[in-house]
Amino acid sequence: MNLVTGETSDEYFGGDTPPAVRRLLEQAAAALPSEREALLWTAQVTAPECLAVYYLLYKFHAQQRQFELAERAARKGLAAAARQAGLPTDWSEACRQAWRSTRRGRRASGSSL
Repeated sequence: MNLVTGETSDEYFGGDTPPAVRRLLEQAAAALPSEREALLWTAQVTAPECLAVYYLLYKFHAQQRQFELAERAARKGLAAAARQAGLPTDWSEACRQAWRSTRRGRRASGSSL
């Protein structure tokens, strides 16, 4: 369920959502904002690799104008996504690796910048 609009859906952003987490997210959607935060962070602890939880945490905290907490949730979500993709969790290192890979590919094909 979209916590802002109330629209329902069986799918959450970020792939599969374990049943226990799905129940917590459904409870969060129906809860008052004062109760929603605890339910969302409980879902994060329950399934730290579930990307949907980080997205919903980010949206909740941004909506509440709690920007430091929104950034914290977003960064945790990016780290979880990187682990799932087999990328470094340090985004500057991921960029360096991509740049080196691109350079190697250009050298092999005879291209240059």
